[in-house]
Amino acid sequence: MQSSTLSFLRQTGGPSAMLPEPPTQNQRKLMQGGMGLTTPPECQEWERSTEIHLMNNEFSELPETLICPVLETLLLNGNSRLRKIPESFFNNMPALQILNLSRTRIKSLPKSLFQLINLKRLFLNHCELFMRLQPEIGKLRNLEILDLEGTWITNLPKEVQHLKTLTCLKLSFDDPVNYRKELLNEVIPRGVLSALAQLEELHIDVSPDDKRWNACVVDVASEVCGLTTLNTLKFYFPLVELLSGFNWSNPEGESLSLSRFRLTVGHHFKRIMSRTPHDIELEMEQYHRCLKYVNGAGVPEEIKVVLRYATAFFLDRHTDIKTLSELGCENMMQLNWCVVGECNEIRAIINGDQMGSWSSSEKNIGLTALVYLHIYRMKNLRSIWEGRVLDNGFTSLKALTLRTCPQLTTIFTPELLASFGNLEELLVDDCPVITALVCCDNSEHEATHFLPKLKKVSLHYLPELASISNAKGISMLPTVEWMSVYCCPKLLCLPIDKGYHTSLKKIKGERNWWEALEWTSTQQHSWDDIFVPINACD
Repeated sequence: MQSSTLSFLRQTGGPSAMLPEPPTQNQRKLMQGGMGLTTPPECQEWERSTEIHLMNNEFSELPETLICPVLETLLLNGNSRLRKIPESFFNNMPALQILNLSRTRIKSLPKSLFQLINLKRLFLNHCELFMRLQPEIGKLRNLEILDLEGTWITNLPKEVQHLKTLTCLKLSFDDPVNYRKELLNEVIPRGVLSALAQLEELHIDVSPDDKRWNACVVDVASEVCGLTTLNTLKFYFPLVELLSGFNWSNPEGESLSLSRFRLTVGHHFKRIMSRTPHDIELEMEQYHRCLKYVNGAGVPEEIKVVLRYATAFFLDRHTDIKTLSELGCENMMQLNWCVVGECNEIRAIINGDQMGSWSSSEKNIGLTALVYLHIYRMKNLRSIWEGRVLDNGFTSLKALTLRTCPQLTTIFTPELLASFGNLEELLVDDCPVITALVCCDNSEHEATHFLPKLKKVSLHYLPELASISNAKGISMLPTVEWMSVYCCPKLLCLPIDKGYHTSLKKIKGERNWWEALEWTSTQQHSWDDIFVPINACD
């Protein structure tokens, strides 16, 4: 059976070769992942297996030598105590095609690994002590996936150019500040990427402080532009002009050649302590086409072009833009997720006067696909919207977060509320001059219901907040389920009624604030069963 399996592997070079034959009496799968093993299985258990799953265990050593003639898949990922692999460990594994060593503590690869001429997939992601990829990697001529994301290598060996069958390459490079200059080479040698003609997916993580990247990025970007099969790209462009070399559409201009991308554009330095909310980057990774624009100036045409295809956009520390609509709302029609932070010249998120004409044919003017909007640390932000109001400006928005906006005075107006008909979550935090969520100069308005789908409201550190709405005749929050109020000492009245707000299940707040509330038609004690003191729960 051994010889027939090896013959089959030699005769088929495609993905089907990775699928093992059904186990027979002499072939089986060894499945012992996540069992908390402190020592690996006995050698004889390895030798008859085509697949071995030993991930997420606790052993720190592996056998010196094994004879595994039919082993095709070996998963050792998640063994965080494994620091070294014996030099001869892979000597007798000629059929191995899939090897996962991710999230181990290894620093390098044993020499025997480079004898695995049938290896197709090698995973080393998040091996945080792994610092050097040996030149011998070029011997693995059948490799299709090489994943080094989350490692700390200083450069890519030029021998990677021999991996002609590579379709997926993921790289992370260490900040070189702690290394002697004589030990540092080019991050990616010239000609390596252009030689990988079958590459479909490329991820490159680099430190923005790495001067070597700034020195070679023009050549690297040029080579990446020439990869005609590429459909997924993660890349850092210090210069916005480098975007112009990419083919963002097919010759007919109908669709994007990159079906997935995560691009960071703009020169910046890594902060010792990031001001970006910790969950923002994680949320952004859920989207397939992401653009982060850092320390930008003006509105470059290259950014507009990429923005047309983006589903997630992070505008970080822009120096002079006044409103988000300066980027062109027609360029943001596909956006589902948007974060704007530390853009100190922005006074309003959207200016209705910059959003096209009012003709009846333009039914989708506005950020009509946007589901999530997060605004933080905006020094001069006054309002969410200014200028002409459109009913469909934020028609899909479900979550709105406003944090640390010291000059923010206006969130909603009665005219603007209709544009937020699908809003489900609202968080306003550390906005010290807000006096009401709905602000109105004219106190008379036709009685109607607004924010009909809002379920969760969080109001924190708003010392001047005195009311939810200062406009009369507006019935709000008919489906609210959860409210959290903290450090809002002037908010002495909640617009809630037992007969109307039947979905309300919890109100979190300080005990002294709760006891000081003023009630009209509803008595306070009737809500006591859903009130939770803020210091008594998460």
